[in-house]
Amino acid sequence: MNEAEQRYDHFIAATREGAEVWVLSDGESFALLNSDGEECMPLWADADSARAWSTDATLEPRAVPMEAWFDRWVPGLDGDQIQVAVNPGESGDAVVLSAGELAAAMQAARG
Repeated sequence: MNEAEQRYDHFIAATREGAEVWVLSDGESFALLNSDGEECMPLWADADSARAWSTDATLEPRAVPMEAWFDRWVPGLDGDQIQVAVNPGESGDAVVLSAGELAAAMQAARG
């Protein structure tokens, strides 16, 4: 298992009982990455990890409540064809998948 897969597994475990997921925002828009030509939204299980990853002082961690994640964000990201990068490492390496695929894995872990 590589480092990105370990961070993905940690994310799934950490969000099992969690109340939110975390993104980075400058107050007007959300941080996006480019992975092999595809737009990806980086996503974390906690604010500290999001803050530690960002080198842009204008970006701050923003909580997304789980209900909003499942009800609004997942359909929106999938509709816009924006993938998610789960717990990206310092170099940006991450497990990248659709928001719907991630949501299904999160819901399976929640039981």
